[in-house]
Amino acid sequence: MPVPGLVAGALNFNGQGNFLSAPDSSLWAFGSNDFTIELWANFTSPPGGSVGEPTDILIGHDEGPENRNKWFFAIGGGYLYFHMNGPNLGPTFLALSAFSPTVNKWYHLAVTKAGQVFTVYINGAAGASSTTAAAVPTAIAPLTIAQAESIGYTNGLLDEISVYNRALSATELNSIVMPAPPANVKLPPPLRSRLRWAVPPDRPRSHLSRESRLGVLVAPLFS
Repeated sequence: MPVPGLVAGALNFNGQGNFLSAPDSSLWAFGSNDFTIELWANFTSPPGGSVGEPTDILIGHDEGPENRNKWFFAIGGGYLYFHMNGPNLGPTFLALSAFSPTVNKWYHLAVTKAGQVFTVYINGAAGASSTTAAAVPTAIAPLTIAQAESIGYTNGLLDEISVYNRALSATELNSIVMPAPPANVKLPPPLRSRLRWAVPPDRPRSHLSRESRLGVLVAPLFS
């Protein structure tokens, strides 16, 4: 359900089965292409579980459990990381960055792929990186927010979820976290599919500069 968020409205998840989905699209079939996923998160309870069984999957694209085609961005076992799997790949955990968030506090979380290098960012600062020549498996399935594989139901708020078809630089990601971006930093619009992108007319001007650059991804339920 939508609630007040860090920028405007956020998505509120209870950790007990509610999530959002968007129709399958080539926009999240990353393959060997560069990309960025970035969002704000505020957790109602401390993330737990393990790397293999995370309690909080922020966003994912999967065909189901085990070695089916999938990717997701998650927190489990005290790490924020990017996971991918497939029948010709096997479970792969990338850029595991130590992360134990304080509840009821906003964090900016991101993962980028530049060439063969995956990097996780927390509040604009680079965490761990991993290198692999493997392509991200393509799932024939909806994009899901706040769970994947029917596990990892996020308990908390997610806001400003955005996907890009290139790797944002550290400077660009840090500009999102900063109150005002440097004048020389200009970001492209995120990828768009059958999703709603809008800035309500009554939004405070202080928020408009960020949203005009980035947009806001909201599933069709709120179209």
